[in-house]
Amino acid sequence: MGGWDPGVLGIVFKMSLPFHLVFLQEENANKFLGRTKRANSFLEELKQGNIERECYEERCSKEEAREAFEDTQKTDEFWNKYIDGDQCKPNPCQYGGTCKDGIGTYTCTCLDGYQGKNCESVIPKYCKLNNGDCDHFCKAIRNGVECFCATGYVLGTDEKSCTPTGEVDRDKEENTEMMYSVEKVLVHGRFVSATYDYDIALIKLKEPIKFSIYVIPACLPDADFANEILMNQKSGTVSGFGRLYEHGRVSNKLKVLQVPYIDRNSCKQTTNFAITDNMFCAGYDNVTKDACQGDSGGPHVTKYKDTYFVTGIVSWGEGCARKGKYGVYTKVSKFQSWLKRTFRQNS
Repeated sequence: MGGWDPGVLGIVFKMSLPFHLVFLQEENANKFLGRTKRANSFLEELKQGNIERECYEERCSKEEAREAFEDTQKTDEFWNKYIDGDQCKPNPCQYGGTCKDGIGTYTCTCLDGYQGKNCESVIPKYCKLNNGDCDHFCKAIRNGVECFCATGYVLGTDEKSCTPTGEVDRDKEENTEMMYSVEKVLVHGRFVSATYDYDIALIKLKEPIKFSIYVIPACLPDADFANEILMNQKSGTVSGFGRLYEHGRVSNKLKVLQVPYIDRNSCKQTTNFAITDNMFCAGYDNVTKDACQGDSGGPHVTKYKDTYFVTGIVSWGEGCARKGKYGVYTKVSKFQSWLKRTFRQNS
C-alpha cells in the first residue's frame, strides 16, 4: 500500500468545511485569543497609568507607580508606604509634631519650642541659667521652667526646693528601711585596682528585694540603646551618702545630683590617668558639685520618657569637685555580656 501524508489530508478535510465553521464569529475569536493576565500587555502600556492595576493587582516597580501618579512627590509618598508600611501610624511625633513616612524610618517636623527625633524634648531656654533655680531637676516649658525632684523627695511649696521623704536619713527610723543579707559578691575577673578598669561587681542577695513607692528599680538597657540614645542625653543622675566635700564628713541624708555627660576627648585632656573604653566622664569643671568618697559603687542613671535606666557606676575621680576635673564612671553598656552570663550562672 502506498504511503500517505496526514498533513495534506488534514488540509483537504478542513477546506471542505462550510465557511461559517472555518471562520469564527468576532466575539468567539476574541475569546479564543485571550490569555491569562501575567503582566501589562503592550496596549495596556499605552494607556494612562492606573495605580490599582499597576501595584495592587500585581507587584509593581517605582517607575510604574510614577507613570500612574505622574507626580514625583505623590509617587514618593506612595512608595514609602508601599514598600514597608506606614511608619507614621500611629503617629510617633509628640506635642503636635507632623510625621513624614520613609522606608524603614520616619521624620518628625516639630512645632516651635520642641526638638528630638519624636519632638519629645522642650527646647532648653531658661534651664541653662542656674538650673532654673530648681533644687534638683529643671524642665523648660514655653514660658518658663518646671522644677521636679528625684525619687525620695517631694517638691516644696515654693515649687523649686526638694524635701526628702522615705529612706533618706540614716539618723532616723522612718519605717521604710529594709535589710537584706548578702549571699555572695561577684567581682569582675579583670578588675584592676591600680587603674579601676573593669570596675564592676554584682551582689547576690539571699532573698529578692521587695519594691515599694520608696524602693523602685532602674532598668538595665540594651547596649545599643544606652550608647546611641541614653548617653546622648544632656545629663544623668547620681545619688549616695558619700562625703559632702573632699575630706569632709559623710552625709547622713541621701544626696542626689544631676551631672552632665562630658565629651570623651575633652575629659582625657583634663587628666594624666587612663580613661579606658570601659569608662565615661560626667560632671562640672567649674561648679563645686560632684560625687565624692563614699559614693563609689552607687548608680548613675539616665531618664528617658519617664523611665530611669542604669548607665553607669560611680567609680573614681581626682578629689571631689576640683576645678577642671570630672567624675569618672564605669560604662555599664560595655558589660552586657558579662552581666547576662553572670546572671545566668548564678541564678
